[in-house]
Amino acid sequence: LVSERLKGLELPQNDRDEVIEELAEHLQEHAAELEAAGVTDVTDRALAEVSDWRRLAAGIRRAKEERMHATGVGGSYRTSGRWRVWATIITITVLCGATVGLVTSWLTPLRYRSTALIQVEPPQVSSDYVRFSHLRPIEAHVRDITVTVLSRTRLERVISDFNLYAAERASQPMEQVVQSFRDSISIEPEAATGSLSPANAIRVTYTGADPMTVLKVTERFAASLKDQSQVAAERYAEGNMAFLQSQSEDVGMRLQAHLGRVAANRTALDRRAQMQTQVLESTYAKLLADLESAQMQVALERRQIGEQFNLVDQARLPQRPIGPTRAQYVGFGALAGLSCGVLVAILLMLIKLWTSNRPQPMTQTA
Repeated sequence: LVSERLKGLELPQNDRDEVIEELAEHLQEHAAELEAAGVTDVTDRALAEVSDWRRLAAGIRRAKEERMHATGVGGSYRTSGRWRVWATIITITVLCGATVGLVTSWLTPLRYRSTALIQVEPPQVSSDYVRFSHLRPIEAHVRDITVTVLSRTRLERVISDFNLYAAERASQPMEQVVQSFRDSISIEPEAATGSLSPANAIRVTYTGADPMTVLKVTERFAASLKDQSQVAAERYAEGNMAFLQSQSEDVGMRLQAHLGRVAANRTALDRRAQMQTQVLESTYAKLLADLESAQMQVALERRQIGEQFNLVDQARLPQRPIGPTRAQYVGFGALAGLSCGVLVAILLMLIKLWTSNRPQPMTQTA
């Protein structure tokens, strides 16, 4: 009866048998005393001496451990069982974490990135012959071109040509799809590595789901950037030429009219008239010189020997996705599972220590 009630007692077999034998002898003696006193249900009365068999087992185990530690004997019989439980918990959590990481890697779409590098080369004609008044910092030039290249009309055309964001177009407004597409594109000026000089190149980057599509879209944007830079340069030069031409014609007409009035007067010119003549003549001469330079700039841009955007590093087919790989997802999941398993094991250990150190009644005397 005692062995059955103390079946949860975690002790080596020899120690366990010894405890059961001693407790059984004590209860047998008490039963004999009850029988001598004329009590009929001696077995139940004797077993009732122990109010809580679980607490009794915990107290016996704690007392045995304290005695074994005091004598220098390790409690391996208990710790080995705990280690097995903790190892099982940690193994299960690690496997669960790795499984979650694997499933997440399959559910997360892979992303690929392709990059093209465009170098901005100076005009191929010396500034001694042509005065390039339209040259600007590359940052400002790229900013103006990017506004056109990434306009909604152009992006919608690219989305349609390559059938991008098919699922998103079915469930989202086109404006939101275009914004997502714009966010995946990067057009940034950059200087040579380790150089403190101003930027002299443009890096075009696109990130998408299909490697071949990413390559083609990057090539499209690189080509569009080159074409748009040429168009912008020609438009800028032609605008300057048109403005200078109209201004020179206006000043020339004013100068001719002024000289006609002076010739008709046939008197000595006053100081103001002389200065007006000098100003009109110098202004007209400068406008004619600037007009000639602007015409040469237009000719240079049309012949494509002015400032040029040259593709020095073509877009390449991405071989590997960016971001975590499936192996890394599994590793992160296993690491998270390991952390959770260790925390659970520590929590169980603390609960075990707290319950085992609580004061517990051993027996209840009749």
